[in-house]
Amino acid sequence: MFNTNHDLHSHSFLSSCSNNPLMTTQAILDYAEQNGYDLVAVTDHLWDASVPGASGWYQPQDIAHISRSLPLPKSDKVKFLFGCETEYCGGEKLGLSKENFDLFDIVIIPTDHFWMPNFVNPPELSTTAEFYALQIERFEELSRLDIPWRKVGLAHPHIYVPDGVDDPEFEKVYSELEDRAFEIYKKLAALGCGMEINCDLFAKDGKLPWLTKIFKVMKEAGCKFFCCSDAHGPESLDLVKKYGPRAAEQIGLTAEDRWTPVGF
Repeated sequence: MFNTNHDLHSHSFLSSCSNNPLMTTQAILDYAEQNGYDLVAVTDHLWDASVPGASGWYQPQDIAHISRSLPLPKSDKVKFLFGCETEYCGGEKLGLSKENFDLFDIVIIPTDHFWMPNFVNPPELSTTAEFYALQIERFEELSRLDIPWRKVGLAHPHIYVPDGVDDPEFEKVYSELEDRAFEIYKKLAALGCGMEINCDLFAKDGKLPWLTKIFKVMKEAGCKFFCCSDAHGPESLDLVKKYGPRAAEQIGLTAEDRWTPVGF
């Protein structure tokens, strides 16, 4: 069976989106130990100061800032990885330089933080079709980057799924993009990139049929997967435990489908 006793994407109080003093690396590790996890990661938001073009929100969250988590607390039971979540803005603009990948055990890269107009996406985008097309374009661009892919996890790679299944554009647009997405997933799988299962999404029954379909396409393309809570506070650390098994069962994952970063 696919092992869901891990969480490779979570945020400490050092991420501006968390800013929760209770969300410490010790809290992340304590939860992991108490719940039988074997591998966890802290992946605070990062924009490398050596890379031009940070947004005002990202600029304070540089390597020096998130490295305040170091040294990570240790455990005899759980491997604890030091990672980051860095933004991909299109046009080969990635918030972490290739030279600084070595500072991290795992690097989480999202393509779809569309709540950041004029930074992640052009502000004129508004329709479901436009966001779908942009995300597929970002997958293609990312796959051409020369980075250490075996330590890269692609955040929420499922293509944006609207709340509910009554969006009239959804089925039409997804059907048009599925073949193109499949080929890109195959390339990412060959590169060694991991695909994130953001477990909170599998709590939403209205999204479940489409999420399952999309992740099955990734599995067919040869992708490997990891679970995450994407927790920003201690109350969210249990999302993998709650919904990870449901996700694995729905997608049909086996032990061979699990991804871990190189060396772990």
